Order: sequence, then C-alpha cells, then structure tokens
Amino acid sequence: MAENNRRDGDIEFWLRQLEDGAISEDDFESDGDELDFYPTQQDLLDVLENDDDDGEARSNDNNEEIIPDPPIVIADAVPSNNNDAPVHSLDIQRLIWKNQPLPFNENAIKFNGTEEHPESLMNLQTPFQFFSYFFTEEFLSQIVTETNNYAVQNKPDRPDVITLGELRKYLGILIYMSVYHYPSVRGYWANKHGFEAIIKAMPVNKFEKIRRVLHFNDNNKHLPIDHPQHDRLHKLRPVIEHLNTKFSTIPISQRLSIDEQMCATKMGHFLKQYLPNKPHKWG
Repeated sequence: MAENNRRDGDIEFWLRQLEDGAISEDDFESDGDELDFYPTQQDLLDVLENDDDDGEARSNDNNEEIIPDPPIVIADAVPSNNNDAPVHSLDIQRLIWKNQPLPFNENAIKFNGTEEHPESLMNLQTPFQFFSYFFTEEFLSQIVTETNNYAVQNKPDRPDVITLGELRKYLGILIYMSVYHYPSVRGYWANKHGFEAIIKAMPVNKFEKIRRVLHFNDNNKHLPIDHPQHDRLHKLRPVIEHLNTKFSTIPISQRLSIDEQMCATKMGHFLKQYLPNKPHKWG
C-alpha cells in the first residue's frame, strides 16, 4: 500500500513540474530504441520494400552464395537406404494373388551332419565307462584342486581337504540318492533303515564336509557385480564349459526331440522360477 502511494506521489510531482515548465518531455532519458511512426499502412509497406531491395543489393555485392529451395518430396514416396531415389509405397488393393507351389530349396534344409559315432564312443560298454567319458580324470582332478583351495581359504589351520577317490565316492553317493529317495540326507546312514552301499562307501560326517567345501572355480577370480564382465555362473562355469565340450563330440541325429525338465529347488537364486502347472512348481 505504501509503495502504491509513493508511486502516485511521484506521478503528481512530475506532472506539476511539467505544468510549471520546469522540465519538458525531452528531458526524460530514452533507452535508445525509439520506434518510427508511419502515418498510413502504405507508408509502412513502402519502407519494407525498400529494405528488401537494399538487402538483395548488399548480398549481390558481397557475392554470397544463394542456397536454392529444397526439392519437392513426393508425399507417398519413401527414400531407400542405398540412394535418395524415392520408392513408392505398395498398393495393397492392387495386389494379384496366384495359386502356385511354394518354392522349395532342398539344399537349404539338407542334413549336412553325420550320424556315425566315433570309435571312442562305440567302445564304451559299462555305465562307469560312459560316466568316465564325460567326467574325465583330468576334470575330476581339477575339482579336487579347487575344493582343496577353498578348504584352505575357509579353515587355514584345519582344512577339510579331499582326495580323488573320496570325490568319486561322493559322486557315486549322489547318484544313489537321485534314485533312492529318503526323507533326509542322514537317513541314508540310519542304523535300522539305512542304505548299505552308502554306509560302506563313506561316513556321514565326511560326506557333509565334502558337500560343505565342494568348489569348481576359484572365488578370488570372481569379478564384482558392477564389473562389465561379471559372470553370474562363475562358480559353475568350468563344469558348464567342460560338459558342453564333451557333448559337442557326440554326433547330432537328423531328427531330434527336445524337451526340458524342472529341477526342484527353493534356494534363493536368480535362475529360480515358479510354474504352478508343473509337478515341481519351484525350480
């Protein structure tokens, strides 16, 4: 309110000064951007035309390059990737459909593989030989090395190291457990209803120690999550690469039937899925 009164007082003061002749309108400062006054519209048009003529004359004197207008583009044309020539869109209503046999290229679907198995596979007779073909001595020795390295890292004073023979027994027990299902792991070593072959192969405490320290890769080489080359399957990467290499040695038949199976588990892992219509919903 006080600001409005002050402005009104200033206006009255300047008006009295003008009436008394103490100052004139020319005494007020101008910002320098005075607007020209044109009495009629025709006068304004004449001035604009003269300005355009002066601009063209200046551009011709300076020998400036005149950029031509862009060419007219056809509305229903689409430029191609190879050149700028327009390619007209396809008129679907004018298409003519014909009944003719589908072009068939036999060479495109011809089976170029072989179904002959190598001699190394044909000589395998027993289940143990087939198992040893995939889980070779070298690969099992690598598992023993990585397991013992982790055991030393975990308990340097008393590491739970294993041998190659103990690893073979451990894998054999896992195969038995996949066929004969007990309510719990320790149930296989029960006094009354235990599994005799497993009891004779290894004590339960040794089995649990191997299961606790079993490793396939070096944890020190595991890159952090924010690294661009982080491998979420680092712990199993040697097993995956080894088995893929061995599987690739088996010839692929011309006709294949492929299916998948859910491995039941409820562990916290990014690969875990929930499929309610499967026999094992979590896996």
